[in-house]
Amino acid sequence: MNNPITQFVIQCIKPDTICAKAKNLTPPEFLLEPISWLKALALSEKLYCKLPFLVNIDRTTWKKEIPESIQIQLDEQLKRELMLFEILENELNSVLFLLINAGVPTLLIKGLGLANRFYPEKIYRPVTQIQLFVWKETFFDIIHALGHGGYEILPNSPGNQNFFTVTKRGGGPLIKFQKTLFHIFPKSLPNSLDEACWHMALENQIPSLPGKLKVLNEEDELFNLVYMATGDHLLESPVILNDLHFLIESPSFQKKADWDRVIWHFAHYRLLASAWFVLKFLSLHWNTRVPKEMFKDTEKEIGFFKKKWLSGLADPYSWFSTEEKSFVWTLRSKYLLRGNAFDAIKYSIKHKEQPSLWV
Repeated sequence: MNNPITQFVIQCIKPDTICAKAKNLTPPEFLLEPISWLKALALSEKLYCKLPFLVNIDRTTWKKEIPESIQIQLDEQLKRELMLFEILENELNSVLFLLINAGVPTLLIKGLGLANRFYPEKIYRPVTQIQLFVWKETFFDIIHALGHGGYEILPNSPGNQNFFTVTKRGGGPLIKFQKTLFHIFPKSLPNSLDEACWHMALENQIPSLPGKLKVLNEEDELFNLVYMATGDHLLESPVILNDLHFLIESPSFQKKADWDRVIWHFAHYRLLASAWFVLKFLSLHWNTRVPKEMFKDTEKEIGFFKKKWLSGLADPYSWFSTEEKSFVWTLRSKYLLRGNAFDAIKYSIKHKEQPSLWV
């Protein structure tokens, strides 16, 4: 039986609720129970989806029936989340102004890029930091441009050369600059993948941001999201499913996508099991329009037993449950999705010590 708290949180942030602006969201069975509301709020934070959760509750017709003490808390947290979102947007504008004036080519990835391009309303995509992809050769140009704008570089984790982070002197939002998009692939691959994505990147896609700002084209965006969801991460948040859903359902993707090429891309880089699982998850539980041929063509390569194991995992109410996942569950799931025992062990140990941050 599904946990009513998990069930409500997931339903609250799913695309059908977002597109209906919560008009279809029914009250939870714990409507009058303050403790259950606090647990639901805690789960939304754990799953990195607190902002869409709060926005949709605020838009319901039955919100006034929630206990007053909880209403006050929900209102305060919503105001805080919206304020933080606005701060990040303003910070992005400031950083892009400095970079583009300095002639530094910049590609916007993840949160704010996806929010502005594919979501019905950008506030439905929670964001915790600004993330940009740049060429490592422009490092000193970036530091020089941002240094004059009052920013400073922060120390990285020991041995991590894949990104660097800056922030305003005296404190402010984090701006993460990635030097590669695909760092867990063999060292011979990232440069060619990065170059291909950069070459196919698009400009003039976000009216509210500078026209020279680059973003990934739709197929590369799909590849990158699946790669991140199962490579760097283990689908820790339903936000990744929303990212993929709104991308695939977007008019630009529906118009341009070549699914045969998408499948070849995943197969070539050994992401076929990951892609099958994530897209099956979307098709079954997010009502995303993924062609049936996508599954027929990939299932032959995945094999019967792996397909059976992965199918059993594709349940949002157990995957995103309130219960902590065991080390063995994490290890098994990671191995099934990526097929690399060393990566599975490494991720499981790291995630147990410090859970990954998706958004």
